[in-house]
Amino acid sequence: PSRPSPMRPWCGAEALLCAVFVASVWLTSRWNVSMHRCARYGYDDADIEARIKLEVTRRLELEIERRTAAEVAKRSEAELAKRTAAELAKREAILRSRLQLEAARNNEPLVQQRVKWEVARQPCSRLPTKQEETIRVDLEIARRLGKLPAGMLSPGMRQSLMIGLLPESMERWTCSSSRSEAEHLLRTQPVLPGYLDGEEYFNRLRHVVNYYKWQRVENKTFLELGFGMGVMTAMLRGLNAHVYATEPVVPPWMPSRHGPFYEAMLEEAKRASGQGAFGPSFDVEKAAAYGRQCGQNVEGVVTLPTMAEQLEGVPNRSIDLSFSLGVLEHVARPVRAFRALARVSRIGSISCNQLDLRDHRDMSKPWEFFLLSDRVFWNMTVNSAARAPIFGNRARQQEYIDVAARCGFQTVHVTRQHEPVSDAGLRYARETLEKLRALPPRNHKYAQWPGADFDECTSNRMPQTGLFICFRYKGGRDLPPDSESPPCGVDAWSRSDFVLR
Repeated sequence: PSRPSPMRPWCGAEALLCAVFVASVWLTSRWNVSMHRCARYGYDDADIEARIKLEVTRRLELEIERRTAAEVAKRSEAELAKRTAAELAKREAILRSRLQLEAARNNEPLVQQRVKWEVARQPCSRLPTKQEETIRVDLEIARRLGKLPAGMLSPGMRQSLMIGLLPESMERWTCSSSRSEAEHLLRTQPVLPGYLDGEEYFNRLRHVVNYYKWQRVENKTFLELGFGMGVMTAMLRGLNAHVYATEPVVPPWMPSRHGPFYEAMLEEAKRASGQGAFGPSFDVEKAAAYGRQCGQNVEGVVTLPTMAEQLEGVPNRSIDLSFSLGVLEHVARPVRAFRALARVSRIGSISCNQLDLRDHRDMSKPWEFFLLSDRVFWNMTVNSAARAPIFGNRARQQEYIDVAARCGFQTVHVTRQHEPVSDAGLRYARETLEKLRALPPRNHKYAQWPGADFDECTSNRMPQTGLFICFRYKGGRDLPPDSESPPCGVDAWSRSDFVLR
């Protein structure tokens, strides 16, 4: 038999091909392992491919934008000036299409291959289980109830925060008949970034009662304009007051927010009642009814989805007292709000309103919107649905007094509000007024507006930034000029026949 021929040693090319083959097999296996690993945590092949496709598309779009910008930059200014806008748009569209085809033809395979390996190297984002998500929501609710900073919950603190949340609190916050329904509601209601602070709202309520005195509120009909996320005046049921509360869009009951909010308010109300703040007849059970019934079918409390300019649903001549906090400055036409308020007010009723007179775009520069022309400001607010809620008008103190008088309201109390005196504040007032006085009055309403409504009448000559003002409804329209008015240099003033406190 013939002897086998000796093994021929591999040449360099064959060794290189073998190494490439082994490397490709290893990389493919790593890719498949990564795909399988991610699939275990909720990502399947389709998810991975979708992520790759989105990333490839994003990178191609960035490349197209870069090339388009570079090509346009090459054109001379003279050439750009000669061409019409339509021709330029057409040329840029053609250029964009050509670059898109070029990028897709030349770069997509390489980009896709690179993205595949980048995705394979990244650790998978494990999807939380249902139980983990439930615990996370519970802890977030508890953290906000405890007013604790995020990221500072130790294991022991987590356990203590969980106490009181399950299951009794869910049933207490949702007014549901079954625990399963309560749990469903608590899980599905959003945990919004804002937190309703019951103590803060109660302090506002206490100020309102102090303004009017509890004797004025007891057994009366009260109107709260713009109650926001929580009806703080529902607590006035403890004084047997009938409450109407309005808001353009009434928010739904959210167990994770409204439940603890009304519980906190109730605790504060009990404490204040024990100190005699609400008089001897304050009924804690009536005050608690709105929160305990989740705001539904509560006797004596009516929430209405209506604007301040309309007050739909509030009966004519029914209101004894009304209050608003940061509402009238957002009304584009204050005269309409006063007309609506006159319709629902009884003769002799009192309306107190807290206003923020600053430009809401930048509170540190309270007078900037006066530098806008009347048309520009109107277009930014009334003619822009997106901007109107930010600041609805630029009305000053005297304008509110005049508009109220046209609708039958007599001004009985004024408190001018301002920042403490500072060199920066005085300098801002001086420089801004100089700019304002230099504007043409024909299209700048406030160019020659009296300085009394800016800084001349505050006690320290700082810009007037806020206003607390109360009116008494006299009935009729176009009241004659008042014999009494707020004097300059005094921040707080009341009519001689009216006592606020």
